[in-house]
Amino acid sequence: MFSHPLHGAGQSDLSRSGSGSGRPLMATSGASVGNANARARPCDTCRVRKTRCVKEEGQTRCVLCTFHNQPCTFLRGPTPRQRRQNREKEREKQNDARDGDENQGNSTTSPVAGLEMGASPSSRHGDAASTPASVESNQQFTQMQQVMPFEDNMPEPSRPSILSNTLGLDLKTHAEYIGPTDYRDPVLLDLHRPNLLNQEAPPLPTTSTFARRLDYQTVFLVHPDESTASEKMRIADLDAIEATVHPLGRTLVDLYFRIVHPSFPILHKDVFISKHRLSHRHFAPSLLAAVYLVALDWQLYDSQLAGREVESIPDPAALEELAERTINQDMRRPKLSTLEAGLLLLQRNRKIVESGSHTHPMSNRMFTAQIVAMAQDLGIHIDCSSWSIPAWEVGLRRRLAWALYMQDRWGACVHGRPFLIQDNDWDVRPCTAPDYPELGQMDPEANPDHTSPIIVGWDLFIRHIELTQILSDVIRTFYSAAATRVGGTLDQMGVVAAVELAKPLVFRLREWHANLPARLQLQNTQLRELCANGALHLAHAAVEIALHRALVRITTPDTPASLYEVLRSTARAKLQSAIELLGSLRPEHTAAFWGSAAAYQAAEIGSLAGLLWATADSFDEMAWCASRVDELRWALRVRGAAAPFAREALRLLERDIGGLGMHEDVEKTSNGEEQATTGEKHQIQHDSPDAKRTKKEAGQTTLDDVVIISDDSKDNDSAAEKEDDSKAKSDKKEEINGKESKSDDKKESNGKDSETNGKQETNGKDAVQPSEEPDVPSSILEKGIIYFFIRGRVNLEDPESVDDIARSFIMLRPIAKDARLGDGPIADSGNSRILALPKKTLPESGKERYMVFVEKSGASYDEIKKEFLSADEYETKTAGTRRTPPAKPVGEGVYAITSTGRESHLAYLTTLPEKLEEVQKELGLKEKGSFIISTKNPQYPGPQNTQLPQGPDFPKEIIDEFRSLRWLPSKPSHFDYPNAQILLIGESDGIEKAVEPQKKDQKDGKEEPETVLEHLEDDDVKRMKHLADDQSAAIYADLHVQAKDYPKMQTTF
Repeated sequence: MFSHPLHGAGQSDLSRSGSGSGRPLMATSGASVGNANARARPCDTCRVRKTRCVKEEGQTRCVLCTFHNQPCTFLRGPTPRQRRQNREKEREKQNDARDGDENQGNSTTSPVAGLEMGASPSSRHGDAASTPASVESNQQFTQMQQVMPFEDNMPEPSRPSILSNTLGLDLKTHAEYIGPTDYRDPVLLDLHRPNLLNQEAPPLPTTSTFARRLDYQTVFLVHPDESTASEKMRIADLDAIEATVHPLGRTLVDLYFRIVHPSFPILHKDVFISKHRLSHRHFAPSLLAAVYLVALDWQLYDSQLAGREVESIPDPAALEELAERTINQDMRRPKLSTLEAGLLLLQRNRKIVESGSHTHPMSNRMFTAQIVAMAQDLGIHIDCSSWSIPAWEVGLRRRLAWALYMQDRWGACVHGRPFLIQDNDWDVRPCTAPDYPELGQMDPEANPDHTSPIIVGWDLFIRHIELTQILSDVIRTFYSAAATRVGGTLDQMGVVAAVELAKPLVFRLREWHANLPARLQLQNTQLRELCANGALHLAHAAVEIALHRALVRITTPDTPASLYEVLRSTARAKLQSAIELLGSLRPEHTAAFWGSAAAYQAAEIGSLAGLLWATADSFDEMAWCASRVDELRWALRVRGAAAPFAREALRLLERDIGGLGMHEDVEKTSNGEEQATTGEKHQIQHDSPDAKRTKKEAGQTTLDDVVIISDDSKDNDSAAEKEDDSKAKSDKKEEINGKESKSDDKKESNGKDSETNGKQETNGKDAVQPSEEPDVPSSILEKGIIYFFIRGRVNLEDPESVDDIARSFIMLRPIAKDARLGDGPIADSGNSRILALPKKTLPESGKERYMVFVEKSGASYDEIKKEFLSADEYETKTAGTRRTPPAKPVGEGVYAITSTGRESHLAYLTTLPEKLEEVQKELGLKEKGSFIISTKNPQYPGPQNTQLPQGPDFPKEIIDEFRSLRWLPSKPSHFDYPNAQILLIGESDGIEKAVEPQKKDQKDGKEEPETVLEHLEDDDVKRMKHLADDQSAAIYADLHVQAKDYPKMQTTF
């Protein structure tokens, strides 16, 4: 991943030069190179690089400056040599400083205090190799000298006291962990150095390797960095990095710790900021460049950066080149800062998107392998609780270890590779609050609700670790070579046993999700604050996707039919849930910090859609999968501009999933029927949460409480045949009398039995005119008149807002399917139904799913008058007389229950009021509206807040229709049973899908559903005008009651 271009022609011929004058000269420009003295000494760039300054004939610039297209400057004098005597005196001073600081390493106090005592920059030996990239910004050195003068003549800086007794933080040495099978046995090292048990850091940087025992089991060899490495190169690299971002270095550091660090705490904030306030030269170049580079991705969230011209913004490409080169150098002498830099560089989603150079994904994986190997050299995989190092370094190591663990596990998941870190060799304790110093520095009284970015960020980090451990078990159980090979564990146990094996993982995922605190919920955003919760929820969806991809893959032709259907319906539900999660991300989520795996996690969603499409049993399911991919594409496209991970995910999706030709195949095989089943689209195969709430439990209990294991395929076939017979009988009755007949064993309290002779009972004149519209399409299951009512709260006659409404109602009065409407009211056929809507408002989009229940069915006008429309008064011991106000009409129109094959719709056109006013709009009423309607299986209780004391008394034929499904597309007969629960899912596109004509009806010359509905609307408009001039009076006249006895239609609050 981190390779570099050749340095250019002539570079290998440049040799080191130790000559030069001992005094600084007057500043000259590149044009003054004709001066003899200038020609006799190297330019500033070559002096810093310690290379020979060579000019070709006829050129005014040397080879190196020409290669980098920069002027040759002669602003700096040569560096005076330090005499041996001075070096010995300085070493004695360092000995004295070391003796005074030796016992500070084990202190539990904040390390910042120790840092401030050692204010001079610490040093690091750089690589001796000569590369031009570190001097690309030398043209800016003149400006930099005004704010941070070069310290060429300074003596070797003293070691900051904060680094006393640390293991992986010294910039002059690097430690190597001695493993248990190493040929350098720790016992032999003890024999060689018998006093190592109490040995801490060496008194001075040494030119030889020494052993350091940290506890009775752990020994490190501490090596000096290469003796030939140049401190000047490290300083030059740091100066070049700082020059690239000058004067915004401090701004970028603050930005990094404000946005990235809270949820990805792999640095010690106080130490880093305090060191940076002293000098940028206190760091390893790769880490400083990585922090600047990551922070630049959020430049819009700092006023100083957002207000600058584009030309004055630091160049990410220059920083990136410096970071990649310096980290390659640092990996030869690994330190904790090298691991920190590597992890940060891996998180950059914006790099690939902005550069447009889409490297092979394995380059990241290979770099991760390098980072893991380096981390193991640092002993990151070993428990450091008992080591003789500072407590703050213990916490830092533990956070780094788990960040690396997550990087490895998610990298293995998204790239389909084995783990680099084996659980048998992982001995790191879980992270706890003491490992995060910022938590201990917080004032509990200042944040009683625990919503500060520090607390939320730490919670996110911990929950990510927990989720990654579940992912690790999913991969080990269903994706490892031992599990998937021919004759492996999955082959041996079979599908049924594999599903049983998945149940504990389902339980763990459910428990993990249920235990998320409120501050980590997706909708919990703070005013003018970015919210990183979205990354956590996408990771959770990705783990579920990984589990159900495995279960879909292992199905075979021998899989029991019931189990096969459950596995696929559950996978579809998880797929839709994940897509809706992406669709619900707000700008506060997409602009927050997302890890390196986010783009691949989103692409995994499309992978499951492709798998379901490739293994689908019907054209309808193929069309559904193709539509889900389109929905996923759209969710990523509209967020791609603000979220680099979404843009990269879209690229992966288009390249690997979009090229399958899903739409073309569906169009060829199903004659253009590409539209997905909207019932499946909105998760009618499992419980739905309350409307206007982020889903918390959708689809998480499917495997453990729905899986029905049965090998008796004959019983399944018999049940399917019984369902088909029941459906055929129901359709036949529907064509005869215009509505689904009620079951013979229905309770008498449910109302009168439906008529089966095609005629309606009438009490006087009836506006219904049968057989006037013979060409009704088969997709219309029922049509009739619809009314909308509201009832105010107790003792509140006139609601002034939606909050004042106790409950809303929908009344359905079906008529014969082939009937038109004439003048007059509709006769009392005793077939009216009243649906109660606890949510008060109607769902308006697919994200809103509201449960309604049948409050009354088979109701006559007299029952409607006495038990629904009228007010009621009752006495209480504490509040006296209480009055439930009468129901108040807010709208009237015509409706049709339609079927598109896989889902049912309730479409309506409003007739009254003639113009929708404030009340109607607040309630979600439209001139043309529709809902997807699904009936809940009463055998599954569902969430407690949606349960009724008593379920519907469905007959056996309806129960058999459900089989093991939680939801079934609604049929008119379902509305004939009180306490039946119907899910209304909004459709923002109006009635277009609900009245879509079916090809069979078109071939048979039937009318289009929308035409039938419009005819009914025209009839109803004329009829209601003839009933009464007043709109309210017309509604009451149609219900055979006196308008003066009831409140008028409410149109305003």
